[in-house]
Amino acid sequence: MNPTVNYILLEDESITSLSLQRMISNLRPNYRLVAAKECALTVKDLLNDEGVDLIITDACVADCYCFDMLKGIGCRKPLIVYTAYDKFRKDFKGLNMIDFALKPISAKQLEDSLSAFEKSFSL
Repeated sequence: MNPTVNYILLEDESITSLSLQRMISNLRPNYRLVAAKECALTVKDLLNDEGVDLIITDACVADCYCFDMLKGIGCRKPLIVYTAYDKFRKDFKGLNMIDFALKPISAKQLEDSLSAFEKSFSL
């Protein structure tokens, strides 16, 4: 039996957010969405919470460039980062980034990212 994985999704495009939630639900029924927000500051207190196992985030959301906020709070959670801009890849390497993907995210890319997370943490 697969353990429950609690994740946060930061995405300011509602269609992309819903699409990712559906794909994750289909690919990993054991993953539980803790929060889906379009503004990083609304979940800032949860980002280092012991009950959160994974953060899936766009590089830029409505209220900030996520790297600056995550670095600023000393976030140590595993990250799957995706964006339309490859230029952000190097910034996130200073954090606990599991994977970096370019939009649009396919089910195959998401599967690869989730598998890399699970492999890294022996899930």
